Amino acid sequence: MKKINKYQMLFFILLAGLAVFRLFYISTVNLCYDEAYNWDWSQQLALSYYSQPGMVAWWIRFFTWIGGNTEFGIRLSAVTASVISTVLLYFLTKGVTKSDKISFLTTMTLQFSPMGTLGSILIMHDVVNMPFWILSFFCLWKVVSTKNPPLTSPSPFLRLRSGQARGEDKGEGWWYLWGISYGLSMNSKLSSVLIVLCVIIFLLLSEKNRFYLLRKEFYFGLLLAFGLFIHNILWNIKQGFPTYKHIFGLGSTHQPELLKSTFEFFGSQFVSVSPVIFVLMIISLVYLLYQGIKYKNDGYLFIVSSSLSIFLFFGLLSFRSKVEPNWANIAYPIGIMSVYVYLEKVRWKKYIKSGLILFSFLFSIFVSAIILYPEIAVKYLGIRVSPENDRTNEVHGWDALGQRISELLSEHTEPLFISGPDYQLTAIIRFYTKGHPKSYCFVHTDRRHNQYDIWGGWDELKGKDGLFINYEKVDHYLMKALEGAFESVQLIEELEIYRKGYSDIPIRKIKIFYCKNFLGLEKTRKPDYY
Repeated sequence: MKKINKYQMLFFILLAGLAVFRLFYISTVNLCYDEAYNWDWSQQLALSYYSQPGMVAWWIRFFTWIGGNTEFGIRLSAVTASVISTVLLYFLTKGVTKSDKISFLTTMTLQFSPMGTLGSILIMHDVVNMPFWILSFFCLWKVVSTKNPPLTSPSPFLRLRSGQARGEDKGEGWWYLWGISYGLSMNSKLSSVLIVLCVIIFLLLSEKNRFYLLRKEFYFGLLLAFGLFIHNILWNIKQGFPTYKHIFGLGSTHQPELLKSTFEFFGSQFVSVSPVIFVLMIISLVYLLYQGIKYKNDGYLFIVSSSLSIFLFFGLLSFRSKVEPNWANIAYPIGIMSVYVYLEKVRWKKYIKSGLILFSFLFSIFVSAIILYPEIAVKYLGIRVSPENDRTNEVHGWDALGQRISELLSEHTEPLFISGPDYQLTAIIRFYTKGHPKSYCFVHTDRRHNQYDIWGGWDELKGKDGLFINYEKVDHYLMKALEGAFESVQLIEELEIYRKGYSDIPIRKIKIFYCKNFLGLEKTRKPDYY
């Protein structure tokens, strides 16, 4: 039996410790908007939904079968996905670099980073995508590393047509596993379609592997991947392509200011891991690209094509539209690997390298601690952020709202339905109301389309009374739409919600309306944009 070295031992100890801590933490805060929305998907299982394929719903459904419809049960899927991703990344890094030290530093940098911290607690599309994303590149590396050395030829064009393309290849079976993992990744998040772009870039850059572009195994792998994904395309054809309108912003009239979105995108990346790691990552990827091409190093070219191409894609996209900070997180697992490969190669003083690594870890731990326990910033650092600007408030106070809605529902002998103004609040009120009654997203012009529009169900509510739950500010057009859809609309309560550490200021105010006799949606306009 092969002996486990100190880096492997430390890796598994730290990973287990982090997992135990996160299992404790995940039930201490409420769900955020998207988690509640994803949970609602899991209550009505399907392969495809409005904005993404349905993998996240199936993960949540499985783990709530184990842990119940609770914060713990829902987020158990996030902790599990994070552990799987990290183990896969460790062995992928070990395969590419042959170094347990680099594998350890790569995985722990990701785990302790703000991005890794949030990604191991909150259950999002990105979280369930990461195991399949990393697995697909693990399979690709197996293709490269297990094949027999191909025949040589002085001309790259002759190599494509020569016996290389017909030579024995022990790694060809990995193409089929690559196709399956690629397909599962696309079923987790649509941005995973970029995997094939990364693979093609790698094969074009690598002289020794370019012949795969003429091998049937690569195309059979692609066929497997898109065979697993074709259901999403067919569903979108049937529904009028809502997913692609949403993703590409078709129907949106909002255009970003020149360069503003680009600066916001790259600025957000500094905090995702740490400023030092991000800057070193860009430097190291450029360095490895040059070295990989010059010395025909497939390991370097593999790293670059799997990460730098992602940053370039979203960087260019940011010139024409808003790019969310988390969209590029698929580049980080292998991108961080490049940092430690680079630090092993450059002739810097040891204390400089150690200092940079130490600072990066301390920065990540500090920011992650503030994210998890923001009261530290309030109590010990004197930092106060207004409630509307404090993003951590998104995971607090919803249980109090759900309790109050439950009380109001119990006070009426006739059953009332509940609804909200957007998918966020609609999902939250369903989860936190006792018994998880079905909730409806009121149809009006000043919001995006969402999955609730596809589910519908409003026709069944005609003649019934309901509660409409809204934020403090009620838009004039929304109020007008409500009054047109009901016989009468009456504000019955303004609920102030407080949070520990912010006891003097409510973190949000919620307005609850009693809506009598639903007349229908004939007088309301559908949402203007996707």
